[in-house]
Amino acid sequence: MGRTSQRDIQRLYLLHRECVRRNARYQRAYRTVQAIRNPENQAVKLDSLRQRWGLSSREEPPDPSDWPQADPETLLKGFGTSTPPLKAATAQVDPVESDAAMQGWELLRTALPHLSKQLKGFLLLVHLPEQPNPPWGIAAIDLRRPKEEILGALDNLVDEAWKRRPPTRQARGPMRGPLKKGFDYLRVYDLREKEKQRLKDIGTLMWPNQIDQDTEQKAGVYLAKARAMIAQPPLLHALTQQLQRRQKGRRRSWEDPVRRSPSAAGTPVWLTPVRLSNGEWV
Repeated sequence: MGRTSQRDIQRLYLLHRECVRRNARYQRAYRTVQAIRNPENQAVKLDSLRQRWGLSSREEPPDPSDWPQADPETLLKGFGTSTPPLKAATAQVDPVESDAAMQGWELLRTALPHLSKQLKGFLLLVHLPEQPNPPWGIAAIDLRRPKEEILGALDNLVDEAWKRRPPTRQARGPMRGPLKKGFDYLRVYDLREKEKQRLKDIGTLMWPNQIDQDTEQKAGVYLAKARAMIAQPPLLHALTQQLQRRQKGRRRSWEDPVRRSPSAAGTPVWLTPVRLSNGEWV
């Protein structure tokens, strides 16, 4: 986990969960799932709901009609000692890789029938480096080899490709910022939206000792931050930023003026979306 403590991970997940609970789109989706009468169908939809909103599979999706007090210590007591997987928010289709797969299909589809005849049972990998004029890399792995050998070969190929990638700045994870004041933002939000209190009264309740400050204005700032955080909960916000960094400087399939519709002659097997699985946030 690096310098991030287990307690911080738990607090961040709880902050994310409580933002999701208060999100209007999540509330509508939750009510739709709860209205499903078939238990098996409802279980499938609940699992999909968890994945879509970055929620842990170890607990029931939060009920939007029940807002617990936005106090991290109280929430931690009811959460238990297990560390939730922060990767839950990334367990969804990776749009960057899915779009790249679509472009690869468009460019290679005329050659695929010939390749499938000549290279049956091979996994063909092509490395397209980001540098202006580096050598391309291509490798073929015989899928008739033992699985352990295949995994070892893939590991070596990924290491070699990784060495050729340009240096990138370490991505800033979601542990800063929202974790420091996020629960205070939610307290202000709850006082305003749930208890219908005035900003002036909220300021007095939140900061009773700051008599020399404009606590009403401060409450308004916290309310705006809470609404932004609820609209895009912390883990989903971090995922969006990560995808934007990865997409920078790359052509998207819908930006290609010569793109044609996929051929009806065959099914693009390798368009199966890949789930994100990095652990940089933990």
